[in-house]
Amino acid sequence: MKYLVALLLFLNLSLEANTIEVVAQVDNWVITSREIEIDRIVQTHLMREKAVGSSGEYFNHVIREWTVFSEARAFGVSQVSNREVHRQEARFLKSLNSSSVKSKWRKLDVKKGELRQIIRRKIQARNFIKFKKEASLVPATDAEALNFFQRNRKEFVGKTFSSVKDKIKEKLSQDRARERLREWFVVLERKYNVRRILN
Repeated sequence: MKYLVALLLFLNLSLEANTIEVVAQVDNWVITSREIEIDRIVQTHLMREKAVGSSGEYFNHVIREWTVFSEARAFGVSQVSNREVHRQEARFLKSLNSSSVKSKWRKLDVKKGELRQIIRRKIQARNFIKFKKEASLVPATDAEALNFFQRNRKEFVGKTFSSVKDKIKEKLSQDRARERLREWFVVLERKYNVRRILN
């Protein structure tokens, strides 16, 4: 099995004059350039989110999503029902029909099972990230907020501490949650043996 995966990692497949390259591996899953293209279209039309940043940033987004999905599956959390997957698939296809990328989608020759797998992964990963973020929120104390206020006086010219205290506490709590998520993503990359072939 290891030899097959190693072979796939360096294999370039040709499909309809498009080159499909293996770009990464997450655990036993090989991610191709084709999958990144499919994912970007699904992200834009289903999740109603801009497909984040440059192609390199989006590449990292897909890898992160795979690691979070793998962790959610391993712990049996944030499960997504088949009914939800089918509902989102119908919504996506309806959105795609009125889209300028419809011909590109056709050329990618995405099978139903493949689309459903991507939809399930995206929803399950998004739900698990939301759960982890909420679990990581630790309220900042008044003392921490005052310390931040005093260290950043230039940001608060003409404002009293009491008028901005709640906003500062919220910001500090959100910053901590984001930092905990970043640390968790690093741990997941190690746990699921992420290999970037192209970056």
